[in-house]
Amino acid sequence: MHSVGELWRRLLAIVFRRRLDRDLAEEMRFHLEMKARQHQDSGMGAEEARQAAARRFGNMALLQEDSREAWGWSAADRLLQDTKYALRMLAKNRGLTAVAAITLALGIGANTVIFSVVHAVLLAPLPYGEPARLARVWSSHGDSRQILMSAADAADLREQATTFQDVAAAGFTSADFAGRGEPERVGGSRVTANLFAVLGVQPILGRGLEAADDRPGAPAVVVLSHGLWQRRFGGDPGTIGKAVAIGRASRLIVGVMPAGFYFPMEKTEFWIPLGADPVRAMRNARMFSVVGRLKPGAAWKTATAEAKTVAARLESAYPDKNRGWGFEVMPLTESVVSGVRQALLILSGAVAMVLLVACANVANLLLSRGVQRQQEMAVRAALGAGRRRLLRLLFLESLALAVLGGALGVAIAACGSHALAPIYPSNLPRSGAIRLNAEVLGFTIVVSLVTAVLAGLLPALRISRADLGSVLKAGMASRGFRTGRARAALVAGQVAMAMVLLACAGLLLRSFLLRTRASGFDPSNVLTVSLDVPPARLAAVLERIGTIPGVVAAGAGSSLPYAPGMRTDVGDGGNASIFFDVVTPDYLRALHIPIRRGRPIDARDTASAPPVLVINEAMARRYFPGEDPIGKQLRVHETMRTVVGVVGNLALGNELPPAMYLAYLQDQSRADHIALRTSAAPQDLAGAVRAAVRELEPKAVISMATVEEDLSRLSASPRFYLLLMALFAGLALSLSALGVYGVVSFAVTLRTREIGVRIALGASGSDVRRAVFGQALRLAISGVAIGGIAALWATRLLKGSSLLFGIEPNDPLTFAAAPAVLILSAVAACWLPARRATKVDPAVSLRYE
Repeated sequence: MHSVGELWRRLLAIVFRRRLDRDLAEEMRFHLEMKARQHQDSGMGAEEARQAAARRFGNMALLQEDSREAWGWSAADRLLQDTKYALRMLAKNRGLTAVAAITLALGIGANTVIFSVVHAVLLAPLPYGEPARLARVWSSHGDSRQILMSAADAADLREQATTFQDVAAAGFTSADFAGRGEPERVGGSRVTANLFAVLGVQPILGRGLEAADDRPGAPAVVVLSHGLWQRRFGGDPGTIGKAVAIGRASRLIVGVMPAGFYFPMEKTEFWIPLGADPVRAMRNARMFSVVGRLKPGAAWKTATAEAKTVAARLESAYPDKNRGWGFEVMPLTESVVSGVRQALLILSGAVAMVLLVACANVANLLLSRGVQRQQEMAVRAALGAGRRRLLRLLFLESLALAVLGGALGVAIAACGSHALAPIYPSNLPRSGAIRLNAEVLGFTIVVSLVTAVLAGLLPALRISRADLGSVLKAGMASRGFRTGRARAALVAGQVAMAMVLLACAGLLLRSFLLRTRASGFDPSNVLTVSLDVPPARLAAVLERIGTIPGVVAAGAGSSLPYAPGMRTDVGDGGNASIFFDVVTPDYLRALHIPIRRGRPIDARDTASAPPVLVINEAMARRYFPGEDPIGKQLRVHETMRTVVGVVGNLALGNELPPAMYLAYLQDQSRADHIALRTSAAPQDLAGAVRAAVRELEPKAVISMATVEEDLSRLSASPRFYLLLMALFAGLALSLSALGVYGVVSFAVTLRTREIGVRIALGASGSDVRRAVFGQALRLAISGVAIGGIAALWATRLLKGSSLLFGIEPNDPLTFAAAPAVLILSAVAACWLPARRATKVDPAVSLRYE
């Protein structure tokens, strides 16, 4: 049998089970506040308040914290009840909930977007079989690293290395593709037949390349990428066995590779066997990407040492071609991402700072709200709630905010990923695989949980430590706990992190402006035309284009000046790999590449004339230091050539190394890129140029662009990083300004009585404004000081990642502008609180108190 008291407790449990947290706290808060005001002068303490509550409600402390036998509630019931209460409190304070959730959503969404990029580029495995065993092999010469290899060197490495299971080579090329629809210029690769086997990938349709395809006299075949097959043939399985025109040859389609497969570059859309191409035996034709598969259990150190041994043998066997040349071995994954790894890690650090600023902002909001909830927490403590129960209740509110922010963050991330997709730079590997997948969503969940802890831990600890006696005696006017220092520290931290991001964004902005202005030639009014023209017809095409009204100069080269892609050996007592371009007369004039000494290549440099070359200033300093290079000779392509001119160095982001220009008529290489200097807008002549080319080459695939458009595409990478860093810095700046506003506004609210007294004693509006602005300036200056020290270290990482050009990490202008922007934003943020403070009516504030 149960006692009367136990039955009474059970009856109360049933009555209050649904309404306890919602109604009891409100009633108890009112009762205890009235009691506290009645006994304020008598000094009633916490124990007296507890006894008063027990007398009024029949010992509710026992009811609230009793055992399961008395309550009939389990721990899960109490957790569910606390969760419901937390959600009701958030719904009750819709304004604060919305601000906090949106703030967290911005931080979580930005982190999700960047992690989706990092996951696809750095963490996801390459689309090859057992990618951990794949190695990229480079040539090296002196200080020049990661140079493409020759097919002959790759063949010798394959024969002599015992740690490699197999070695393959692929040389990127481009050709006109004529199948269904209009012809187009597509990227492809000339490869050894074992490439697909080395990479461990098989076609999804047909077959790959076989050894028989790679022999002289074999039928011409091609393997298509999945994208090209879908785009040009609609995914028709009957494509296998059909003939297609690639360049000037007809080839049979024998296979289609899986979606997502690429090598050596993502824009590779077909693969043809190297076959009897003469470049296969040219040791100085270093234009091939070489990949090897290590044998099971083979160590990377062993493979590296063996590659160096093979390079030394080749240097001894072919001193005229391989003197000074070595091999480098690295994991293929590292080779793919090495150019963007550090930049992406810097972005990850920057976006993590944005999340920390958001968490600090929400923590400040919760601290402000905590002052208003002192009475509630005191009542709960008076009823017997332990500190663990209070912490759990407050943490559940933070967790609910973080979950809401995470859900909104996923929506922001989806929109952000869609918006960023068109501006991913071309050198960002695997950009097509960037998406919100299960791994990214799992990351978002983890970030949301961490955010709940970061944003809610400090407020929960501070609120749960409220002194019951002082709160009940002082009522709502009491602080209950000291929030000033905690809130100020959070705001100073926000300003410090914003300072770091602003400094980084400022450096990237200045670097980008310098980078785009330092081309080394005049890019205005230049139209480039890329087409496949037989060497015998090029002169006629140039002559015809040159007669178009508005064309000032027309010349052709084997590559564009801002994207040199070919190297060759130059004999100088030890071979060196030098960038070169084969050009026709007027090419340098069309681009306004400045002539420093001598003359450019012109009509005198025919096949029967003495071989000549033009070098840039960097090459002149290397080969002829302190001398006049005009008239000096260098061996290039097995021919002694006389230097007839010196031109300025070209640069796009970074100054190019030594480079030279050879006469087209003396070096029968292809020159598929025509540059036209125009007197009018280049776009206006595009139709006339196309018509002129069609007159001579009706089937030619023509692509045209202005040099300024090309430079804009080439600067996509620094623009991408600048855009994201500026976005993160702007978010951090806005949130830090909001934090300053919150602290100052809250301080004005707490000090209403003090301000009223000051005004009553004769303080002017300017005195009040000065006090308010002074608080904001102290917060901003302390944050700027801390952030400035951190920024000096952080900006050094930008220098190490090659994101900076022509500027030092400690640039004085940037480190002067960033603090100024932060201080101005802090002053602007406290304008409204300062204005409100000057409007305080002393009579009203004193009467209220």
